[in-house]
Amino acid sequence: MSTEMPSRAPEENNAKDRVTGISRTGGEEINDSSQISLSEVTLKKCICSRFYLLHVYWSCIVVLRLLYFVGTLNPMLVDVSSKDVNSVRNYTSAFYYIMLSRIVFSLLFGFLLRHQTAKYKADQNTRTYVSRGRPAVLPLVLGSLGAILMSGLVLIPILEVMYATFVATAAMGASGFTLLTSYLVIA
Repeated sequence: MSTEMPSRAPEENNAKDRVTGISRTGGEEINDSSQISLSEVTLKKCICSRFYLLHVYWSCIVVLRLLYFVGTLNPMLVDVSSKDVNSVRNYTSAFYYIMLSRIVFSLLFGFLLRHQTAKYKADQNTRTYVSRGRPAVLPLVLGSLGAILMSGLVLIPILEVMYATFVATAAMGASGFTLLTSYLVIA
């Protein structure tokens, strides 16, 4: 009894693997450079890429800014409201109700990201760092503008301006968390 594997038919030996784009000729494998191999893209390569590390750095700054704002909200409201306890309680409750609107902002940023990804789908053949990050540019810019707007509104010591600050904070937090969790779809 022989332990040799039966040889393939000649048309199977010269066939090209449809998934990886690698031509098989006999026992040799020749990589076809016009197609991108799906097996070359791994989670480790995505996580160790410069694009992902820059994205994580940006997200950490946004989240730390959000946490700093939440941590200093009550002392800031006490100072602005001239130590009126009822006013501080009302604005703190309003802040947490407005923060619930992050669900809506997250959906909007997700739809925007999906729309941008579909728009730049034609660039799929050239997967450079620039073309890979193009769909995330508009959502990142809007999230950064929300952070800048929030930082500017915090400097205005008027209680009525706090509502706009709360909305900008909700938008900034939603953009940061949405883009952070959907990065692997971009890559």
